[in-house]
Amino acid sequence: MNSSKQVNRLAGLDVLRVLAVVGVVLAHFFWSKAWVTENLDAHPTVVFGDLTQVAAYGFLGVHLFFIISGTVISRSALGRSASEFVIARFLRLMPALLIAVLISAALLVATGDLGIGKAIRSIPTNLMLMPSLLETGWLNPVFWTLVVEASFYAIVALVVLVWGASRVVLWRFAWIWLGVSAVLSRVDDETLQTIVLSNWAPFFIIGILIATAESRRDKFLASLGMFAAGLLAVESTLATMNPEGRSINVIFVAVFAMAFVVALVVWVQPLSNLKSKNLAFIGTMTYSLYLFHVIPGRMIAENLLTQGWSILEAYSLSFAATIALSYLVTKFLEPVIRGWFKTALNKPS
Repeated sequence: MNSSKQVNRLAGLDVLRVLAVVGVVLAHFFWSKAWVTENLDAHPTVVFGDLTQVAAYGFLGVHLFFIISGTVISRSALGRSASEFVIARFLRLMPALLIAVLISAALLVATGDLGIGKAIRSIPTNLMLMPSLLETGWLNPVFWTLVVEASFYAIVALVVLVWGASRVVLWRFAWIWLGVSAVLSRVDDETLQTIVLSNWAPFFIIGILIATAESRRDKFLASLGMFAAGLLAVESTLATMNPEGRSINVIFVAVFAMAFVVALVVWVQPLSNLKSKNLAFIGTMTYSLYLFHVIPGRMIAENLLTQGWSILEAYSLSFAATIALSYLVTKFLEPVIRGWFKTALNKPS
């Protein structure tokens, strides 16, 4: 069973991963109106001033992650069987998620926010990314994006299973998915829109087009497809976001900027040839940073603020603790757990 195929890692994408996670952290710490108001007794704009002009758009970090994922997952799928692809994605997603689920459950029980019985029921449903199964809810509010990510993996796995994992197959699929998404965006059928990831498909499609365009002609056509997908992405973003403090023009520019910056990193040879082991590790660590920045990260800040610590002190210690935990998980714990899973998956049935 070969699930260890390596794909050339692009340092530029790792830099973009860092920017994406910074954006999400800014949104949750400096723009989350409910949390800031509850813990700092004032609207974010009162507490943080001009910083909120940036933090208000931090949620777009999730959208950038999805564009990057569309590119990286397409590249990683090439030459793999469907089973190899699924195993590779499981081994990437599950180790840190397992740790995050256990830490979230333990801390919520310790703080009295969750009963032991419900925590025990929540652990398997959160690991399966199906919190509605036993009506347990999410242990950590950031986990919902993993459902979108895993759904994308499932779609790619199905494509690979039926048609194979070639560049041409994924290229053609991106165009088909774009067309279907455009049609279904005008159809009032929630079930169909959920199946094709209607709200998030444009971001993944942009990534796939970037990953599978090789010739100049391909890149020209991909740019046209990216423009069409970008329009759908802007439309879905405006339909789902809270408009308070946010400009439609900024959203429009930001979505297209993210798409074409990713394209530049992949298509422009000097940028695509950049390699860095340190950036590769930091890029890998952004997954843990994303999982841990709310629980325990924001939980630490909340606790310190109630004890009278200043915003600077509470936030600084929270960020330091989150970075340290993410480093330990990425450097030491994830490889061990991944090794356990590999051993289990390679055992003869």
